[in-house]
Amino acid sequence: MELFYQYWLSPESARNGKNAAGNRTVVFHHGVGEHSGRYQNLLDAFEGDDIDFFALDCRGHGHSPGTRGDAPGVGAFVQDLEDFIQFIRAEHGVVMPILLGHSMGGLIAIAFALTHSNQWHLRGLVTSGAALTPHLDFIQNLKINSAQLLVHLAPRLVMPTGLPPTGLSHDQRVIDQYRNDSLCHDKLSVRLGVSLVETGTDCLRRSDLLKIPVLITHGNDDPIVNPQGSIDFYHRVLSADRDLIVYPGLYHEIYNETLDQRERVFKDLRNWVLTHTPERVTETEADMATVSSDPQASANIAVSTPD
Repeated sequence: MELFYQYWLSPESARNGKNAAGNRTVVFHHGVGEHSGRYQNLLDAFEGDDIDFFALDCRGHGHSPGTRGDAPGVGAFVQDLEDFIQFIRAEHGVVMPILLGHSMGGLIAIAFALTHSNQWHLRGLVTSGAALTPHLDFIQNLKINSAQLLVHLAPRLVMPTGLPPTGLSHDQRVIDQYRNDSLCHDKLSVRLGVSLVETGTDCLRRSDLLKIPVLITHGNDDPIVNPQGSIDFYHRVLSADRDLIVYPGLYHEIYNETLDQRERVFKDLRNWVLTHTPERVTETEADMATVSSDPQASANIAVSTPD
């Protein structure tokens, strides 16, 4: 399988044709039912900061192939992310990036950091509305309970998520754009839905293994993912460098809230990222950029995990 990815280089990196400052990089991962093209506000917030951004569309999402909303489980996303980071290390000289994930992407980012020694290849971890404990209404609870049985009978069965677009943002334009975006969908397979719930529980259970710098953010009025999951995660993480910001009144997509609301979000995010970003690659980090890989020099990356 080949996954679509894209990147946005700072002017200095663009002039050099590669990532000239390989350790001044943010890799971000989108949430369920969306894609990497919905993060222009994030990119605009760092304009002029000499930070490079990389992102992929995970399988079953955006421009990447696969049944919409389906994957073998979160473990497949984690392996795809690992392949992607190895690819951009070899192709673009990226070393020790900051990993940022929103919603399902936040859960994937946490699961990635807690897998093997992956966290030690990251400069830091940032989450936005991480899907550790989703809000479930009566119908969604029925779907989850049914999925526990269906996962053995029809694991690839895809059902509507039931997530309300009105819970994304207070900005009506964001809601309208989401509804009219042909690359967005409200699909989720039985096997992936079960895996998301199980992974959220597992990540909270093992969160004391996380030792790298982490910034955990969440909208306090998020109707899609319960902010208590982010709060619990913060209190269980053993990193000496950890921050939690819960924004009063904000919904699920804090990067896509109204202009006045998201300005404070990006001010906090920008300060954290720049504080945790060095000026240049150290000699030891430069050596890490030579890790061998077999990338494809195109807008797609071959991943090793089967579907």
